Amino acid sequence: MDQRFTPGPGPYAICAAADTTIGLIINDGSGNTPDTTYITLTVLPLPEAGNDTIVCSNDPAFYLTSGSPAKGSWSGPGILNPFGFFDPDTAGIGIHWIYYDVDGCSDSLEIEVLEIEAGPDEAACRGSVPFLLSGMSPPGGTRSGPYVTPGGFFDPIVDGNFIVTYTFGNCTDTKTVNVDSIVMQPNDTLCETDPIYGLTFSPFGGIWSGNGIVDSLQGLFDPGIAGGGNHPLVYDIQGCSDSTEIFVVAIDAGSNRVSCPFAGTVTLPGGSPAGGYWTGWGIVDSLAGTFDPSVNSFNNFTEDLIYHVNGYTDTLIMYVRVTTIGIPLVEMCIDDGTFALN
Repeated sequence: MDQRFTPGPGPYAICAAADTTIGLIINDGSGNTPDTTYITLTVLPLPEAGNDTIVCSNDPAFYLTSGSPAKGSWSGPGILNPFGFFDPDTAGIGIHWIYYDVDGCSDSLEIEVLEIEAGPDEAACRGSVPFLLSGMSPPGGTRSGPYVTPGGFFDPIVDGNFIVTYTFGNCTDTKTVNVDSIVMQPNDTLCETDPIYGLTFSPFGGIWSGNGIVDSLQGLFDPGIAGGGNHPLVYDIQGCSDSTEIFVVAIDAGSNRVSCPFAGTVTLPGGSPAGGYWTGWGIVDSLAGTFDPSVNSFNNFTEDLIYHVNGYTDTLIMYVRVTTIGIPLVEMCIDDGTFALN
């Protein structure tokens, strides 16, 4: 390669199409003997990421193996490590550009993740009328499986658990249709402060409704949202329904309180419903709800005070704090404006 450069400090651009050895002759123009040095340029092959591809959203994660030359690194949406482990679910629905890098050079390919969803499980009573299987996405696919008609209807003529397949293009997903009579839990009683309660029932695949239901598929009931009183809850499946009742006992210890350790004993407001008793550090009369804020040697502390009635409980938090004023004396002029005391 014979290429002359304008004298100067460089850098100089050299474009080599193949591995090349370059001889550089350096002449300072003052009669000194020119110096020569040789530099070998190695032209690396451009990386190839491979062909674009289409996968389904419910396909398992897999390694991309199309990168060339080997030992490059992968990056992009859904790539879980540099070795090219791609997870369609992590990438999400849509078209994603994935990059393959070797020694600072990169190439890309396109992975399209197609949505496929058979929808939640469904349930029916034996002998009910055929019903259209629902919840499939995207629309326009085909449904198949035991007792599935060509039009996508399921005919619940016998009891059992049946796998239904939804197919869209090259993607498939499955759901279960449960056919049986409803078995419902008995009526129950909860406290308003109890945690979210899971109803027991079968077959799975129907819909719960009623005050306090926070998950209509799983049958989760929140007594705090429902509030005190009796709550009828209905479970519907294809062709039949049943119900149960949850009685929520309303109990209220009152709002959280703040007290000074030097203030003397404090009588808590009566809990609701009446007739209960109090427990907790500082309670000196459990029936009257009398609290002594000085029990921590007149120092600050925080305590949960629990009100008990009819086997149920509620809690208020007592914050015992010494009141301090940072500036014992404040001097001001009569015409000064208002200001906040800290």
